[in-house]
This record gives sequence, C-alpha cells and structure tokens, in this order.
Amino acid sequence: MAPREHAAKRPSASYDVRRFGSKRAEERFNESFSRRKLQHERPVHLDDFQDSPVHDWLVGRGWTPLLTATGDACMELVQEFYANIISRPTEDYAFQTHIRGDSLDFDATDVCRVLGIRDPPMQQYPPAPGQVNYHDVAQVLCGRPRPWYDGLIF
Repeated sequence: MAPREHAAKRPSASYDVRRFGSKRAEERFNESFSRRKLQHERPVHLDDFQDSPVHDWLVGRGWTPLLTATGDACMELVQEFYANIISRPTEDYAFQTHIRGDSLDFDATDVCRVLGIRDPPMQQYPPAPGQVNYHDVAQVLCGRPRPWYDGLIF
C-alpha cells in the first residue's frame, strides 16, 4: 500500500477567513458595522415632489429607478460587503470586496448598471486653470442644462 499523502497544513488565520478578506476588515465589522442598524429601503413617490426642484433633479439625473424598493436584503451580508470593501489603486472608481469566501471586483459602471441608472461622464479633475465652464458644471450637477450666474444655479 502506498504511503498516504498529507495535505500541507495552513497556519490558522487570526480572523474569520470565510467572512472577511483581512483581519482589519473583521475589526472594522466588529467595531462599527455590526453595531449599526441598517435603514431599510422605502419607496419614494415622485408625484409627491411635482412642485419641488427635487423632482427635476431626480428625473434629470436619471435616478428614478432608485425610487422603488427592491425587496429584502440580508443585513449581515450587506454589513460584510461594506466592512470588506477596498479601493483598487490601479483604477479610478474601482473596488474589491470579499463576501463569504469570494472576491468581487466592481467599478462605478457596474454600480450604475445594477442600480439601473446612467453612468455619469468621468471628468478630469482638477481642470486646468481657466478651463472651467460653470454652465457645464451646473449641467453635471443638475443633470440637465442650467445657467450659472455669480455662483447661483438657476
């Protein structure tokens, strides 16, 4: 009979590797996220804002898909998602998180796709001096053309 091969033993981690990508993520979860209550989604009725600039902001920015509740969420997974999230330094607006033993890479475009909202244009920041068009700034902030006069958006 051939000798049995033994799998190499890994040193035991000092954190729950199934739930966290690092010891620091577990500490962040225990210090902050596990103690916080999460706010459950609630629907927003756009008609309630007809006479308010909020209505135009939500519609103009393409955020109306965010106004309806999407169902139940597993609070523990949501907390782990945020406790494990880190920025990917090689890419702008790119992140990685660790959920129940799996890594998840995503960026701003992925978030917009999941939420059903349009991807905002990426702008170089800070712009070169003298190249700021404040009417363009107002359009990006408001989601549609708006004039900007003396620091006021109309």
